[in-house]
Amino acid sequence: MILTTHMLVGATVASKISNPFLALPLALLSHYLCDSLPHNDYSIVNISERRWNKTYRHFIEIFLDICFGAVLISLFSGNSPIIFAGAFFAIVPDGITLLSKILPQNKLAALHQKLHNFMNNIGDLDGNKKIPVIWGISSQILIVLISIFLLR
Repeated sequence: MILTTHMLVGATVASKISNPFLALPLALLSHYLCDSLPHNDYSIVNISERRWNKTYRHFIEIFLDICFGAVLISLFSGNSPIIFAGAFFAIVPDGITLLSKILPQNKLAALHQKLHNFMNNIGDLDGNKKIPVIWGISSQILIVLISIFLLR
């Protein structure tokens, strides 16, 4: 799932739960719940294969994705710090995934990656995760629209 979607869900969770000790862990958990739904991701194959001279495009996509999420949250929320903290906590698992790609010897990041992969592949019985693009994009658009509606 793209980072904007995760950020909006995490921001929505944080906007509805006033206690940060509950809101932030739930925003983090929302990442795994969203990843269990059918979705498409953009590729970070060059990062995964450590082809550093070709990774600039991936890092630009990641940066723009985070910026777009922050702009949407700014436009549709009350802009309280807890909302942005919820958005941040919701993308932490993908940050750990990036860390596991950059530092594959990190055992904690590798352990997390197993959990993350499991959640991403729920319901994928044959292990190839071939989701029609229309469904992978539609699920994210629906989640974004619901999140924006609930953020208001």
